Amino acid sequence: CLLSRGFDTLGEEFIFLSAVLGVSLLLRQPGRMRDEREEQEALEEQAAGRPTEPSEAAQALGLLFVGLLAILGTYVALHGHLSPGGGFPGGAIVAGAWLAIYLASGSETFHHLSSVVILDRVEALGAAAFILGGLAGVFVDGRFLANWLPLGQAGRLGSAGTIFALNVIVGVEVGAGFILLLREFIKHLDEVKPRRRP
Repeated sequence: CLLSRGFDTLGEEFIFLSAVLGVSLLLRQPGRMRDEREEQEALEEQAAGRPTEPSEAAQALGLLFVGLLAILGTYVALHGHLSPGGGFPGGAIVAGAWLAIYLASGSETFHHLSSVVILDRVEALGAAAFILGGLAGVFVDGRFLANWLPLGQAGRLGSAGTIFALNVIVGVEVGAGFILLLREFIKHLDEVKPRRRP
């Protein structure tokens, strides 16, 4: 059961990684053109007198949800072997905290807190770490994804051996991937805003 579930998670990881790479390739443009477009957008927004920051109510609620989503997502990822959840839903919930940052503070703060270079590396390292964790089982027990960490007391956080470690790895990889997707969609939305104006 663990082996089939592990291969299933491995497949999900690479499907998700492929989706993030595809969206990034489709939406990313050369940096110079994007910088010129962003500068033009800022000038147009100032000229139109549009507010550049979210309302105070959106800021307060958004900041409240940042903490709640980060805590909930971390809990779901860490306790996936004890309750419904795991790395994939936990990582998606943590990425929701970045969406709350965008809603509370706007795209400039969101982009400042979501470096493409760091997120790309974290996502790639997460996928690689999952494979290396599976291969470690081959060297220890002759089976891919075999348990190679000590099992703790049943019902406790450290009671699942490699399942716990793999949940954390998947949570980090999925969280980084979803934040990358959000970043590209938000950047694309910012770029097409002026075209929608009459």
